[in-house]
Amino acid sequence: MRRITLTSAILSTLLAFGCEDDPPGVDDDAAPPAADGGAVDRGEDPDLGDIDPDLGDIDPDLGDIDQGGDPDLGPDPDRGGGCQAAAPVCDPGCADDEICNTDCACEPRGCQPDAPTCEPGCADDEICAADCTCEPAPPPPPGLARPSRSTPVDISVDDALVAQVNPDDGTVSFFDVSTRGQEARIARIASSDTPVSEPNAVVIHPDGARAYVANRAAGTVALIDGLDRRAPRLADEVEIGAEPIGLALTPSGGALYVTDWIAGTVTVLDPDDLSTRVVHTVGGNPFAIAISHDGDDDDDDEVALVTQFYGRHQGREALDDGRIGIVHAIDVGTGDIEDIELAPLADCFESGGDQPLQSGCFPNQLYGITIHRAFDRTLAYVLSTAAGPQGPVVFNHNMQALVSVIDLETRRELPERATNLNSLVKLQRDDDDDETRGRRFLNVPTAVAFVARDDVAIGYVTAAGSDIVLRIVHGEDGALAIGAASALNIPVGQNPHGIVTRHGDRVGDAFVAHLITRDLGVLDFRDQALARSVESTAVPAPDTAAGRIHRGKRFFNTGTGIWSREGWGSCQACHPMGLTDNVTWSFAAGPRQTIALDGQYASDDPSDMRALNWTAIFDELHDFELNTRGVSGGSGAIRDDAGPLRSPAGPPFAALPLIGDLIENHQALNGSLKAITRDPEICTNANTCPDWDLIDEYVQSIRSPRGRPDTADTLDRGRALFDEGGCAKCHGGPKWTISRTFYDPTDTDGGDLGERLFATNAAAAEPMDPSDLRGLPIDVNVDATLIAGDDSDGGTPALKRQACNVRIVGTFAADGGAPEERANGQPAQGQNGFNPPSLLGLAAGAPYLHNGAAATLDALITDFPDHTLAGNPNFLPTPADREALVAFLLSIDETTAPFPIPPGSTLCPDPFTP
Repeated sequence: MRRITLTSAILSTLLAFGCEDDPPGVDDDAAPPAADGGAVDRGEDPDLGDIDPDLGDIDPDLGDIDQGGDPDLGPDPDRGGGCQAAAPVCDPGCADDEICNTDCACEPRGCQPDAPTCEPGCADDEICAADCTCEPAPPPPPGLARPSRSTPVDISVDDALVAQVNPDDGTVSFFDVSTRGQEARIARIASSDTPVSEPNAVVIHPDGARAYVANRAAGTVALIDGLDRRAPRLADEVEIGAEPIGLALTPSGGALYVTDWIAGTVTVLDPDDLSTRVVHTVGGNPFAIAISHDGDDDDDDEVALVTQFYGRHQGREALDDGRIGIVHAIDVGTGDIEDIELAPLADCFESGGDQPLQSGCFPNQLYGITIHRAFDRTLAYVLSTAAGPQGPVVFNHNMQALVSVIDLETRRELPERATNLNSLVKLQRDDDDDETRGRRFLNVPTAVAFVARDDVAIGYVTAAGSDIVLRIVHGEDGALAIGAASALNIPVGQNPHGIVTRHGDRVGDAFVAHLITRDLGVLDFRDQALARSVESTAVPAPDTAAGRIHRGKRFFNTGTGIWSREGWGSCQACHPMGLTDNVTWSFAAGPRQTIALDGQYASDDPSDMRALNWTAIFDELHDFELNTRGVSGGSGAIRDDAGPLRSPAGPPFAALPLIGDLIENHQALNGSLKAITRDPEICTNANTCPDWDLIDEYVQSIRSPRGRPDTADTLDRGRALFDEGGCAKCHGGPKWTISRTFYDPTDTDGGDLGERLFATNAAAAEPMDPSDLRGLPIDVNVDATLIAGDDSDGGTPALKRQACNVRIVGTFAADGGAPEERANGQPAQGQNGFNPPSLLGLAAGAPYLHNGAAATLDALITDFPDHTLAGNPNFLPTPADREALVAFLLSIDETTAPFPIPPGSTLCPDPFTP
């Protein structure tokens, strides 16, 4: 209703003329025409009286007369004056319990249907109805029944509908689960208008009609409606930051919180129109989120808990206690933020018999957080792939499945309740050497969901790399037990990465999202087993390009079968999403920060491959068969019908028997394991020998994260500074690195088996002249051949390097990083330079450099002048320059135009003819 504001002059005029009947022909129920042809509102506001006291005589926004009024309003000479029905005035005025009616007469104040007033007022649980009588208040809008959390699979409050994201094909599937045993997919729709969207999380609104999706690759949050009509559709989509990855709703469904693990933000959206209410900048890489639910209808007293995906640097790198986990607590009502620290475990795992080996670990890769109330206490459970980088590099001491517990009342960790689930698995069952039926440890724990009861804390944990779900029971005293009498662990589909339980179901079941088999698993609590699976989206045919990449992703992600012993290790564990765990490991070659694989290949040219590892000691992904066998404890994919191929003595491929008495060396840069896997007379196991080729194809497909956004002016300035600094001399080209394996490792001189000369061996004798490098320090490379021997001053093993790719830029023994020594205490390799990494995806975590010495990019520019000045000795950026340069570096992704490699910046020949 529009209010009419009258000036004092007009009121005086009306009072002077008194009140008369309307002239003939005027409808009593119609307002007089306004000067602009509009209508004047004729209703009264019973709470304001005749004149709005808040507005006074004049509406400052509208002038003397409210919109639609007549500026010449006064006595109408044709009408002889009279009562204006649109603004009746009674003289001398009406009592407080009266109103002035349209006849300008006072009458008892009645009930106004548009603003009912009940006297003397209604009770707290009542409302005043349109007839001005009190009646019971309607129930509040539906709310969530438990705390919301980010998850790839969610269930509606009425337990009738399940939603599951399909990251590989950019869709969301919806399942009717209202009838147990007859679950069926009812819809599969695109999660975004962007073809490559990679939906990562979904939550269903408590009204049961809407769902929200975080699309990593599209950088958007999408609204899907029509769920209540069983006709879901993509209704709205809004771009947010860089890579939204987790989302959760407040208990009423009145606010949607979204984490962006690249932009370092938590954005609060309006669930109705996806408008932004507030953006919390937390920095780092915020990932999973859960929002508390204390049972009332007030969202403001809740807290949003957000995990930082990577552990925060604390002290020196490559130590088991070198990092702590971080969870941000964001007060929903005030927006205040405080950090909750998750401590490392000094006694994380013990193995061995007479000479036990003890190692520690710290929380890292904080994939999931779940809030559960039991025993009158609300706790948050954080799942992480904990790292033990200090060594020794042994399959069962590197990666652990850690559960950290937070008390929501104090907003502090309960360190005495932190538990390595793998330690409990070890105590439950002995190793029986049966990889199919024996015990299996948890590799890459991603989520935990609890049975919906407050008198117990029974949860189920998904282990993505082990293809299992583990039952956990948290006692009131804090003791944690695992498994059940009928099943220690529960085998499920391939790569389970999310789980959700029904609401308030005493027996019930749970639903598990499987990334690789692309189906929804139904977990039966009664039998503690996977009851059935329903297709979420189709798996590509194996003989297609998509099918080969999909199979490669399966082998990359799994720690089962030939890839690890008892499920302990996987490529995924160190390379989440194909990227990096940001851990500095104490490896055989020295301290080594895990390298992301998104810059391993040029996006449009699979022949353009970066040399592998920090010192370019591998030239094929197939060389990591050694890691599979040694670090992960697996038997490996390079096999014949009798089992894994290996040398009779020494390293597995140092003297590999081929056919009969023929022997060749295929260790690291000697020979080619790729050639071995493709020779059906040598690698005869047709089921496993192609596996490394498939992994290679998957790595070629890994998408680099979207860059962190910033203003165009800042990014333009940063790009100009990058050019001015001569950074492209090491970080030019389509991969943002000059490093390139300059030969085909399978190329030979065509000789007979056992006598072939591989390209890498020819390159070991090929001379080069580092003085040919233009505009780089004269000692940026001190080698004399394309392939050089070990440079670790007597350390073993003596690994050859693609020497033409390495650069000495003052980062060896960099202060603040791990010491330059191998896991065996010998000097580290790298004093003659390192293999320049790609700059793609720099926003996906820190620290930087091979030994983790640079905690931030600003520190890398400021604290390591030999590195900063390598491309231009006069490059002296100001603080403002550094800020712009860092912003540009963090923005680099596959859409950023790369710099061409400047002439004279490379030593490796292209092409190379052995």
